[in-house]
Amino acid sequence: MTKKEILLKKRYNSEKRFKLYGQFAICFALLFLFIFLFKIFSTGFTAFQKTLLKVDVTYDKELLYLDENPTLEDLKDADYYELALKSMADLDPNATEEQQNQLKRMVSYIFDTEIK
Repeated sequence: MTKKEILLKKRYNSEKRFKLYGQFAICFALLFLFIFLFKIFSTGFTAFQKTLLKVDVTYDKELLYLDENPTLEDLKDADYYELALKSMADLDPNATEEQQNQLKRMVSYIFDTEIK
């Protein structure tokens, strides 16, 4: 073998190694991408779920701070959030204070607009 052939063989071998390293790096990156995406979707999947509770709501004038004969405008302007909290607390009257607080934390901020 001549010196040229030896150098050419070394060059081809180094090119093969370079291609192999590149393919390995791409496979390694794809593996981490799939692991990363799987982790995101497996732990974050619950963010796309919505839980609905049917709650009986008793409209109380005292909780809404309404007059004896409220107008339609008074009903629109009333604060229904306290009514929502009371309705959630009435779900389990025998609950401890901590359990009552957990129930109240389940109330969304748009709950008052839903019960209007």
